[in-house]
Amino acid sequence: MAGIAASDAACCTALGRRARGQDHRQATELVEQIVPGGKRAASSLRRLLNLKDETHYGLFDVGGRDLQAALRQASALVKFGRPDQATLDVNAPRKAASAGSDVYSPRPATDVPRSRCAIRSTRVLSRTGSVIVRFRFVRYNGHPRKPVMPHSPAQNPYPSAPVRFVAFEVQFGLAPSLSTQDGRAAVYERLRDAYPIADAQTTLRVAIGPQGAMPSPAGADLVMTNREHTRSVTIGANALTVQTTVFSSSEDLVAAITEALRAVEPAGITTTRRIGLRFVNEIRAPGVERADQWTALINDDLLGPARYAGNYIVDGSETTLGLRIEDEIRAIVRFGPNTGFAVDPNGRLRLPSSEQGHFFLLDIDIFWQPTDDAFLSFAAENVIGTYRRLDEPSHRLFERAITDRARDLFQTEHS
Repeated sequence: MAGIAASDAACCTALGRRARGQDHRQATELVEQIVPGGKRAASSLRRLLNLKDETHYGLFDVGGRDLQAALRQASALVKFGRPDQATLDVNAPRKAASAGSDVYSPRPATDVPRSRCAIRSTRVLSRTGSVIVRFRFVRYNGHPRKPVMPHSPAQNPYPSAPVRFVAFEVQFGLAPSLSTQDGRAAVYERLRDAYPIADAQTTLRVAIGPQGAMPSPAGADLVMTNREHTRSVTIGANALTVQTTVFSSSEDLVAAITEALRAVEPAGITTTRRIGLRFVNEIRAPGVERADQWTALINDDLLGPARYAGNYIVDGSETTLGLRIEDEIRAIVRFGPNTGFAVDPNGRLRLPSSEQGHFFLLDIDIFWQPTDDAFLSFAAENVIGTYRRLDEPSHRLFERAITDRARDLFQTEHS
């Protein structure tokens, strides 16, 4: 935050104003207007903002090399904002570690500057081999800026969250009773109050043998839908799926998943083979009609190929990124500007609203699958525990993809 604070101080001193939006990237445009040195300072600020998104919403620790680079950029910005201020010591983590101290202070500022904006103090902390950098910024003729904290997955999502479809699936060892008419009827009776509309969904299964792929007899899965046609439960001989187009909170979805799991417990399922969670987001914003207009709302790292289009309209662009979250947890993230829709408005489940036009796709598909032959025991508490292990990183991947301006947009109730 020192680089952001120094940039604001420089703008206040040289231009008499600073960027007041929640998106810190707006400040780079103002910094570029400062003569001399504005363009170089703006470049340093952009690099720091990219690292800020990584540390705030990323899944991985920042390495020592990135930290040293960040300190150099912050030092340059501090000097740019207040030439009389001491620069940050890029060797601070090493000095702190060698001294056995948890806190190393290059130079705490005790004077109150005349500028409307100022850096008050800087601190570098080192603990157990990892380095944490903390800065405190005070604006003296107003109230301190409150940091924007990402939503907790357990809380309600943004009032105008862009999520259009959520799916949860658990695959388990074959349960023959769930493929019989009597078995499906028993499950329906347990869930009919919540999901009174029942249907059958034909599933084609393919067996791989010496002669290659051979289609096997099709199976009929039981599909149950609520009265509003916004949530469904699908039961097959070796899988259970809960889908919804109205996502109110993680806890609400957990309650629906738990209810479905309890309904199939009498089938005698013993092992869990795979658990998946998917969030499909269609991010739309007023006035955004081209790929190059997403820079204020979407992390620059996700806009690479779309920038090539310039002022042209992008009809479709999708990049797929495979991630290893843990040894047994993987994620597939699909993203890019598109036109039309990602979730079919004519599908089995109804969408709260019908939206067309330009949007940015952010499809986060995260799943758990054991790396060896050891399977998870099929029990509601085990499945829900794994759901929470998937929910947290999927939430962080979403937060990492958007900017503060997007968060402001999602916080606003849309009629």
